[in-house]
Amino acid sequence: MTSIERTAYPRFGRLVTARELGELSPTPDEVAWARGLTRSDGHLLALVVSLKCFQRLGYFPRRERVPEVVVDHIRRHLELSPATMPEPGSERTAKLQRELVRECVGVLFDPERARQVASGAIREAAEVKNHPPDLINVALELLVKESLELPGYSTLDEMATRIRHEVNSAIFARIVGRMTETERAGVDALLHVGGPSHRSGHYRLKQAAGRASWSAFRAQVAHMAWVDSLGDAGAWLEGVAEAKIADFAGEAKAADAEIMGHVASLKATALLACMVHESRARARDDLAEMFCKRVASITKRAREELEAIRAREAEISDQLIEHYRVVLSHLDPRGPAGSDAEAARLAREAIQRAGGFDAELADIESVAAHHANNYIPLVGRQLRRDRATMFAFARTVALEATSADRSLLDALDHALGHQHFTRDLIPDHAGERVIDLSFASPRPGSAWSGPAPGASTGATSRRPCSPTSPPSCGPGTWPCGDRGPMPTGPPSWSPGRTARTWCAENLEVDSRRNAVQEMEEGVEGPLPGPPGSAPRERGPKPPQGASVKSGGP
Repeated sequence: MTSIERTAYPRFGRLVTARELGELSPTPDEVAWARGLTRSDGHLLALVVSLKCFQRLGYFPRRERVPEVVVDHIRRHLELSPATMPEPGSERTAKLQRELVRECVGVLFDPERARQVASGAIREAAEVKNHPPDLINVALELLVKESLELPGYSTLDEMATRIRHEVNSAIFARIVGRMTETERAGVDALLHVGGPSHRSGHYRLKQAAGRASWSAFRAQVAHMAWVDSLGDAGAWLEGVAEAKIADFAGEAKAADAEIMGHVASLKATALLACMVHESRARARDDLAEMFCKRVASITKRAREELEAIRAREAEISDQLIEHYRVVLSHLDPRGPAGSDAEAARLAREAIQRAGGFDAELADIESVAAHHANNYIPLVGRQLRRDRATMFAFARTVALEATSADRSLLDALDHALGHQHFTRDLIPDHAGERVIDLSFASPRPGSAWSGPAPGASTGATSRRPCSPTSPPSCGPGTWPCGDRGPMPTGPPSWSPGRTARTWCAENLEVDSRRNAVQEMEEGVEGPLPGPPGSAPRERGPKPPQGASVKSGGP
C-alpha cells in the first residue's frame, strides 16, 4: 500500500499548527447557520466540527481521527462549556448533518461517479506517470475540480495500483511486440553471466564512463557501438513517455542480473529495452562530456604554454626597451649628435651592437606574437597527437546545428572528406562552392590561411601558422619561395637566422615527421618528397564508417 504521507490526500497531521487552527475557526454566519439547525449544545458542536473538517479535508473523517485540539478550539469559539462533547445522536441525525454540510459547502456525494472520475484520471495519467502517489494526486485534483466528495484513501490506492499494472502490462507488450526475435534474444542475453570478465551485459550497461583520457575515450566509443548493436531502442519505445522510460530503466538498473532473472519474461525484456535506450543516450552524453573535458585540458595547456613563453620573453622585452632608449637618445634633436646624418649613423651602430636589424626585428616579432592574449596558435601543436581520435569522435556522433547556420558543420564535413591528406593545405572549396569560414578568427595565427601560391581558387591551411615562425610568416605570405607551403613546429625561429634557412630546416623536419606518422597510424596521403618537389598522392582511400581508428597525422 502506498504511504499516505507521499500523496496529497488531505488529513490531519500529528501536530496541528496555530495557522491551521485559525483556518478552522467558524465564522459568525456559520455559527448562526448551525444554531438554527440544532437544538442542543452537543448537536451544535458536532455539526460545526463536521462542517469545518469537511471544508478542510473534503470528506468526513471518523470521530477518533479528529484531533482533540481541533474540537477544543471550535468549542471555545462556540462559547460552550468544556464538558460539552460533539454528539450527533442517532445514525439518522448524523446522516442528516452530513447532508446539511454537503449542501452548505456545495459538494456532491456520488460514490459511483467519483470512482469513474478517479479511474479515468488515473488511467490517463498512468500513460505518462509511473509512481502511484502521482496517480493518486491526479485523481484528487480532478475530484476536487468536479466538486465530488473524496472517496476513502484505500479505495484510491487500490484503484491506482490496479490501473497502473494494466497500463504498464499493455506498454510492455507493445514494446516487446516491436522487437524482432533476434533483438529480443540479444536483449534477454544481457542477463547471462559469462566471458573473460564474468560480467553480464546488464552490468556493462550500468557502467559509467572513465576519466577524460583518449584511451577511455576509445573505450567509450567501443561501448557506444556495442550498445547500438543491441538494436534500435528508439523504435521499440516510440510513443512511450520519457518519464515512463526513465522509471522503467531505473527499475532495471536498481536490480542485478539474478533479480531480473526472476521477473516475468515480458516485463524483464521491456525493462531491459528501456535500460538500453537510456544507456544509448548516456553513452553519447558521456562521450561528448569526455571530449569537452579533453579539449578544455588541451586549451588549458596552451594557456600555460603562453604564460611560460611570456615569462621567457620578459628578458627580451627588457633588452628591446633598453635598445630603443639608446636609439632614441641618438635621434633626439636635443642630443649630442650635430646633424641628422650623424644621429642616423649612431642609431644604426647601436642597433648593430645589439645584434643587428634582423635579430632585433625577430625579437620584436617574437614578443609581439604573444603580446595579446592569443593562445590559439599554441593549441594546434597540442592537438596534433589527438587529431585521429577527434576525427573518430566527429564520425561517431551525429552533430546537429542549433540554428539555420550550417557553415561550421559544412566545414567539418569538408575536413572529414580530406582527413587522409598529410600536406599543409587542402582545397577551400567543394566543387563550385567555396567553404564558408566566416565563423573562424580572421586574425594572423588562426587555423585558416588565404590563397595558396599558384592556386586558382585558394586553399585552407591544415595547421595554423606557429607564433615561433619568422616575421614574414602570415596569411598569404610564403618566405619559402617555391618550396611549398610554410611549415610549422620545431626548429623554432630564433634571432640571427634567415627565413630561407628556417624554411629549409622545417621542411626537412616536417617531411620526417609525416613519414613517421604514416608508419605509426597507417595514413594514406601524399608521399613526402625532397624540398621543392610536388607531392605524390596515394591512391584513393576506401570509405570508412564511424570507427575509432582514424588516419592522418
